[in-house]
Amino acid sequence: MSLGRADVLRHAMGKKKKKLMETLRPEFFAGCGQNEIDQHATQELWELIDQFAEYGFNKSHAAGYALIAFQTAYLKAHYPAEFLAATMTVRGESTDELVRFLADCSKMGVRVLPPDVNESEEDFTVTDAGAVRFGLAAIKNVGKPAIQAILGARDLQGKFIDLADLASRVDSPLVNRRVLENLIRAGATDSLEGHRGQKLHLLDQAISYAQQAKQERSMNQVNLFADNEGLNLPRTILPDVSDLPSNEKLANEKELLGFYSSGHPLHDFQHEIEALSNCTIQELEQWESDKQLQLVGIITTINRVNTHKGEFMGRGRFEDLSGAIRFIIFPKSYEEYSGLLKIGAPVLARGKVQKRENAVELILESVEDLKSATSRLTKRITINIDNALSAKTVLELENEFRRHPGNANVWFQYYDGERKLYSLCCKKYKIDPDHEFIDQIETLLGEGTVKITK
Repeated sequence: MSLGRADVLRHAMGKKKKKLMETLRPEFFAGCGQNEIDQHATQELWELIDQFAEYGFNKSHAAGYALIAFQTAYLKAHYPAEFLAATMTVRGESTDELVRFLADCSKMGVRVLPPDVNESEEDFTVTDAGAVRFGLAAIKNVGKPAIQAILGARDLQGKFIDLADLASRVDSPLVNRRVLENLIRAGATDSLEGHRGQKLHLLDQAISYAQQAKQERSMNQVNLFADNEGLNLPRTILPDVSDLPSNEKLANEKELLGFYSSGHPLHDFQHEIEALSNCTIQELEQWESDKQLQLVGIITTINRVNTHKGEFMGRGRFEDLSGAIRFIIFPKSYEEYSGLLKIGAPVLARGKVQKRENAVELILESVEDLKSATSRLTKRITINIDNALSAKTVLELENEFRRHPGNANVWFQYYDGERKLYSLCCKKYKIDPDHEFIDQIETLLGEGTVKITK
């Protein structure tokens, strides 16, 4: 074979192009014959090439990989927090990978702390208690110069007390209004006085204070009765306003950090997840392509796409508590379920996985609002009770049953004095196990006392 044709064969091996290799096989055998290589040796050589094309590399490469695999496995086993902090610093720009590493932290029992202007460095760090602390660089639209200005001011004069203190001690062209707002919305100022709603309301006042403080410093106006910085300025007072709603906080965190730091929209739906999901996103790499799946989760992005036939389909990202995955919904399903493809709304998704080389995608076939799916699919509600409920608690339970009529059977479970388990079916009521009902029952009887099953 010529060098050019040999390079084509090399490319076919490297890219695992079996059909191209088969077309080159006669040429390879003919060339070996012309070079007086016997057919048996040619066949052995081709089989080695064919085997190598499946997956292979030279021994030095394999040895290098083995050494790195050993080192990373050792670090992950013995220094999990440090290993994960370093990995997220290097790979944290990818939201998909960040979500996966955060799921690893949860699985390995490593606590993850949000970014904090009083505690964070630029990158991910490990605290004395062994938790991973988000770095300020993880916050979108803040920037390295602003981060360095904040860290420099903190190193010079200590931790910040309130928003006005932060604004007055940093370089205002670098840490401007937009940066301060993003720090508040991301939760990075939660250690300062006041809640996020108060700080956003106070933002312009804090910036005005910072500008006046800078003027006083430049004029060297020091007053014996001024604050501890020697400034003759009244400090800002926290306004009497409400905090941001939980869903707005979470949306801000997702936008600016790529993940939810103060909670997750699905945390309140553990009962529904356990009852209705038959897998998690983290398990989909091992999921069989033709096997039907059900996932409780939320859509975090959705884009409408035109097909060459002029139809509409959708592409986006779907997320559960274990991770995130890209999804496709084809025209027929998109037309039927487009009204339910809303960002942030909990849904029950059905479909299959599609595997392409190193990527796994979710093919959405149907989507159902989680509340209606729970009501429709739940056949039984099991409530664990104490065998000595008070008359008041029994009355409150019955009131909740009346308020949530539905189709699911109610069963009570309790242990007698000898720890023997009894199950009793409630003949009088059937229930709609919506989220409010579960919350009310667990408020009465304790967390974890309710279980729903299909």
